Amino acid sequence: MKKNVFDLVWTCLLILSLLTGCLNNDWEERQKEEADKLEKYIENLRDQGLDIETMEVLDYDMYYLLIGSDPQTGKKPVKNDYVIIDYIRRDLDGNILFTNVDSLADSWVYYKNNPETYSHYLFEPMKMIYGYHTPGFNYAMSLMEEGDTARFYLPSALAYGDFVTVIEEVILYKVIGSITAYDSLQVDSYIKDNGIDSSMYLASAGIFYRETSHGNDAIVFSATDSLVVRYRASYFQENNLIMFDSSWESATGVTIPASKAKAENFTPRGYVPLTKGFAAAIDTLAVGTQATILVPYQAGYGTNGLVYSAPNYPIVPPYTSLVYDIEVLDVR
Repeated sequence: MKKNVFDLVWTCLLILSLLTGCLNNDWEERQKEEADKLEKYIENLRDQGLDIETMEVLDYDMYYLLIGSDPQTGKKPVKNDYVIIDYIRRDLDGNILFTNVDSLADSWVYYKNNPETYSHYLFEPMKMIYGYHTPGFNYAMSLMEEGDTARFYLPSALAYGDFVTVIEEVILYKVIGSITAYDSLQVDSYIKDNGIDSSMYLASAGIFYRETSHGNDAIVFSATDSLVVRYRASYFQENNLIMFDSSWESATGVTIPASKAKAENFTPRGYVPLTKGFAAAIDTLAVGTQATILVPYQAGYGTNGLVYSAPNYPIVPPYTSLVYDIEVLDVR
């Protein structure tokens, strides 16, 4: 009996070993086929006069082309810096797989075919932490300086797998050493330019609010009521405000809980989640009031930002303060 069990186990192990060997051989063959195809692709580009460098990363060849540079800059990113970039990812056939460049939106087939999934996607320069992307992207970015435009040709082993070679093109606009200091400068500039002072600071919530018109204090609402509001939500980047959510054009507004506790992280249908700072502002405004609310990142989307899931894409970057324009229309 013991011999029969031993023979069965041995046979299973032998079959498993053979299958593993076949899979490894297939994987190696596909990897070599991909590498050969990429090498021929690069040779063709070099024949056209492109000065493409070959670089070895983790025992794989990748290729780098510096397209343009700005001699007035020169700062390179290091791990944990934040960078502001434009980004295009293509396959070897030129199909766009991902981008934040607005002029290419119509050429991004997956985006066009999934309008609901990408309803909150912004074609704006991306602010992201550097050093935690794919090995190929991380290495290529380490060669770039502010003002550079470069193209990376990456085998799947240095990119996203599945034997799909990718071509990534990046414009590196800015390298940010301290993301909190960067955000503070944006906030301070906005406060100065818009005449906001300490009398407009709500210490209990850590927000600034400035009323542009006052409503009717006689209309009282409780935590069990709902408020009808309209709003625009924007975030700071390079001393600009980038709008990421808006119900401002809605004739009927959006209904949200009047309770501060319930309004935090509440997501109106078709919009993005509200924030702690938004909820605190609503708690202070009379019906009919219009106001501008400055929400530091700690009372906004915090250190993680706001990310759409499945598929993941950023909506609001981490460590980024917000501005809301709000009007309270009604109470129900």
